Amino acid sequence: MTSCIYLIRHAAPDMTRADIPYDVPPGPALTVEGEDQAHLVGKFLLDRKVVRIYSSHFLRAQQTASIVAKIVGVAVEIEHGIGEWHESERARDIVNRVQPVLTRITKEGQDQGTVCLISHGGPIGVMLRKLGMDRAEVDAYRSTFGGSTPSPHAGVWRVTRSGSGWENALVFTPP
Repeated sequence: MTSCIYLIRHAAPDMTRADIPYDVPPGPALTVEGEDQAHLVGKFLLDRKVVRIYSSHFLRAQQTASIVAKIVGVAVEIEHGIGEWHESERARDIVNRVQPVLTRITKEGQDQGTVCLISHGGPIGVMLRKLGMDRAEVDAYRSTFGGSTPSPHAGVWRVTRSGSGWENALVFTPP
């Protein structure tokens, strides 16, 4: 079976709330625009045979995952290892918490089918690197989308195993 993993950045959160830390759970909720983006992601994934959806424990990721899950008909499982990059963490800390999750999930993808991870820009960048994307390419996407993230809000990366490696493609960005 071909492995397929979708790495999905949460939809647009409410960034107007200065009283809610972005990098501490629960973090801000989605905006109405973010809810619309999540619906579009769900519609995009509808015919892609998704068997599992994992979400970060942050509210914006869980809300995105819940909307997507209702559309594709799959339950959401919370995965703390793919949570937001906290300002006190170093890159190595993110790698250390993302790697075990990614190892398990790539194995599940081989055994079960298409798996989605709804996470955050920083961890998605780490996962793309761990799944074979060149650092320069990740950095080029980061500069396109704003510094630390290689994906827009509700952006969807498809990562597929091809032979001995992985192929990465940004396959969906909301209008």
